[in-house]
Amino acid sequence: MNDFTSKDKKVYVLDTTALIARIPLYLSEACFTTQSVLNEVKDKYSLQGLELTQLINRITVIKPSSKFIWRTLRKAVKVGEVGLSKTDIEVAALALQLKDSNYKVVVITDDYALQNLLAHLCIEFKPLRTKGIDKKIVYEVYCPNCNWKLTVSYGKLVTKCPRCGMKLSRRVLRTLGLLEECNEVAGSSMNMRMKP
Repeated sequence: MNDFTSKDKKVYVLDTTALIARIPLYLSEACFTTQSVLNEVKDKYSLQGLELTQLINRITVIKPSSKFIWRTLRKAVKVGEVGLSKTDIEVAALALQLKDSNYKVVVITDDYALQNLLAHLCIEFKPLRTKGIDKKIVYEVYCPNCNWKLTVSYGKLVTKCPRCGMKLSRRVLRTLGLLEECNEVAGSSMNMRMKP
């Protein structure tokens, strides 16, 4: 990973928004991302910032292991976040992998669906240009035509009904506070959304 080994060290996992804003140049902590995030950086200004970030070794690119991709996908299906991109899944999986290695992980992202998934994974996040979410939502994903329902046993993210081909819909099944279901895992001092 990087040249540090101390457990509980704070690290950042960066989504595309953080790279466009050149965040790694302003943080002293280690920064991680995935190749798919780098591939989303397109404009000249952002590419120059990314090049500088890489030149001075301010970011480490890691491919999350398939074990953590699978765990992340299962959680996304369970909470009904079926619209997440491959990049979103990889960012969450990398954060989960680092958290599992006892690093204090903060993901910088403005993506509400990704924030919702991170909250369900009990991973801290920090929005940059948005307020960020203030509650977790569990969605039920269903087909409005034949009433098929997505379950964890289905095992993959889908946007069309596998039975009739209709575009799937979703409705709020329940809402939770950001820390609900995380306190027993992380302790009551966990702060899911950091103050900007």
